[in-house]
Amino acid sequence: MSQITSGFRSLLSRPLVYNAFQQLLGARVARAKFANEFIKVRNGDHVLDIGCGTAEILKQFPLDIEYVGFDISKAYIENARAKYGNRGSFHHGRLSKESIGAPGSYDIVIASGLIHHLDDREAGELIDTARYALRPGGRLVTIDPTFIPEQNPAAKFLIAQDRGQNVREFQDYCDLFTVDERWQIEKTLRHDLLRIPYTHIILEACLIGSKS
Repeated sequence: MSQITSGFRSLLSRPLVYNAFQQLLGARVARAKFANEFIKVRNGDHVLDIGCGTAEILKQFPLDIEYVGFDISKAYIENARAKYGNRGSFHHGRLSKESIGAPGSYDIVIASGLIHHLDDREAGELIDTARYALRPGGRLVTIDPTFIPEQNPAAKFLIAQDRGQNVREFQDYCDLFTVDERWQIEKTLRHDLLRIPYTHIILEACLIGSKS
C-alpha cells in the first residue's frame, strides 16, 4: 500500500480528526448516496468491508445484516469497535483468503476509497480476494477518486493531494477487472458527492458463473 502519511495527512490517521475532516467535506451525505444508490445492502446480507476505516458506513445499513470489517489502522479499528461493536466484527490487519474462511460466504464486498492506495498488483490481489469471498451473483462495490479529461481544475488539484498514491484514470480502474471474465462491471462517474469539486468513479462488479 502506497500513501503519504507526513505533514497534515498524518493527522488523518487519528480517528477523531479523520471523521471530523470527512464530515467537513460532506462525507455523511456522500456515504448515504453511495450506500443507497450503489451498495444497496438488504436485510440478512453478509457484508465484507475491506478498508472499513472507522466503519461510519454502518449508519446507512439495516440492522439485520452480518458485517465484517478489516483495516490496517489499529486506531480506526479500535474506534469502530467502540462505536459499532454490537453491529459487526472488526479486524486489524490485511485481509487474506485464509482470514475469510469458507469461499462464497458474502453477498457484498465493499472497497471504499481503497483501490487508489494500491498499485496494480495489490489491486489485483484485492479483486481476487473479493471474488473468493463472494457467492455467485454477489457484488464488489468500489469508490475512488479519478482523473478524467477536461476535469474541473480544482477537483484535479484536490485529488492530486490525496494520501493515496495510485489515483488512476477512469479506464485504468476498469481495466483492473478485465483479466477475469467472471466480472460483469457497471461504471459510474460522479461529481456531486462532496461539498468540494471532486470526481469519483464507482464500480459495481457482479460475480457471474460458478465458483472455481
